[in-house]
Amino acid sequence: MCSSDLPQIGIAQSAISFVLADTADDAMLAINNYYQTRKDLCRQRCQVTSFTGDPIDDFEQKKWSDLHLPAKVSKDIRLEVQDFFKSERYYDTHKIRYRRGMAFVGPRGNGKTATCQAIAATAGVPVMYGNALQMTSEEISALLLRTIGYNSPCIVMIEDLDMVVPTEDAEPLITLLSMLDKIAMMEGIFLIGTINSDTVESSVFRPGLFDAFYFFQNLASDERNAMFNRILGKYWSSIKKEDRAAVVARLDGCTGAVIQEVMARSILSSDGEPKLKHIKVAMDEILNAFGQSPGSSIGY
Repeated sequence: MCSSDLPQIGIAQSAISFVLADTADDAMLAINNYYQTRKDLCRQRCQVTSFTGDPIDDFEQKKWSDLHLPAKVSKDIRLEVQDFFKSERYYDTHKIRYRRGMAFVGPRGNGKTATCQAIAATAGVPVMYGNALQMTSEEISALLLRTIGYNSPCIVMIEDLDMVVPTEDAEPLITLLSMLDKIAMMEGIFLIGTINSDTVESSVFRPGLFDAFYFFQNLASDERNAMFNRILGKYWSSIKKEDRAAVVARLDGCTGAVIQEVMARSILSSDGEPKLKHIKVAMDEILNAFGQSPGSSIGY
């Protein structure tokens, strides 16, 4: 017998014990064993797989401290995911369908995928990861449903929902929406979708699919300054206050990915000891490459 079969056997044994329980205490013990075994099974299967069930060995996993998000947004997302997977019994007791969904909306380069990577690294449950275009394939969709059924409770992450838009051939969108409906009906699913445009097909936003929306906008001035401080540390604080303010102001409208690239280039060009001149050169290179003037929106 494979050791990976043990939690599954434990779940079956708990169910039998509940049916055969002679007293309320015995029944409660069986229920407790059931939920504990479910948690053990989740921890054992904790990995990131594709929609077809194949492990994604090169999936990058981040720490929450790696993200450059407003503190409240980061905390709210983290707690919402954690609370869901601690609350299966609560959902059962109150006869609420055990599923939730959240959507991350905003321009590319502002941390939506990085947030997914942090969730995958810390949730302690299996994660199925892919993009919306894959879900327009009925074959892949069928494999995904099977994978979800085996791994539940789990997280399903669907990137780039805005890539599937109405066209003369309506079949891809119909397939996607049908698949989303099927996932929404399953128990033990935490669905996460990323959307790069606010013009995404409105039918994706139906009630019962996504319960919370988080908007990943370009960083505000104080957030840009905090990002420089976290990454450059003492080299940033050694620059005059008015010069730091000028750098932060010039990067207004840039995505987090662009600001990180400015810092990366300044570090690489200075043997790891960036000064103001290195940061200015990096800004000029990047902003000129994109043909942008200070204050305009720029992203990858």
